[in-house]
Amino acid sequence: MDSSTSGSHEKATIQYLKNINLKKIDGSDDGGSFKASELWKDGGAVIMVVRRPGCILCREEAAELTKLKQKFNDKNFSLFAVVHELMGVEEFRNFFDGEVFLDPERKFYGPKERWMSLAGLLRPSVWLSLIRAKRKHVSGNTEGEGRLLGGLFVIGPGDKGILLEHRESEFGNHVDRELLLNVINE
Repeated sequence: MDSSTSGSHEKATIQYLKNINLKKIDGSDDGGSFKASELWKDGGAVIMVVRRPGCILCREEAAELTKLKQKFNDKNFSLFAVVHELMGVEEFRNFFDGEVFLDPERKFYGPKERWMSLAGLLRPSVWLSLIRAKRKHVSGNTEGEGRLLGGLFVIGPGDKGILLEHRESEFGNHVDRELLLNVINE
């Protein structure tokens, strides 16, 4: 398990992402498996890679992305989330207005997974993020695996590739909204 949380990481390629197997979370036995490339086949995709669906900071980011959904739609980008566990997904959907898919092999969290130890909770910046989320009246819980860091991808339609790759460097390190909107508007 890599405990590195530095800014350096192996960047994903569109070739890597497009072949990831995702599952629909719809209660069916097979989960409706499909290739991730289906998400951006007909338009662009904003894909939140969720660290933990019950996390107050993940739910805060989900709510912020939901506020931007109309701007994404205006530019033909759809909003999606990818999770590595099902615990907390139903409650997460109260904060996120987009489809949520399961990545059982945690490929969206790679190519090399990044983990943060629980000692990361001692960082003042994490506490400031928690306070920020609490002030917005976002609720959460501590159930599930929360050390695997998430992120966000913006992928252009068809063969345009990865337009933006944001990787959490610590708990609550969200994508810069201005940067995200600039990428969508280009």
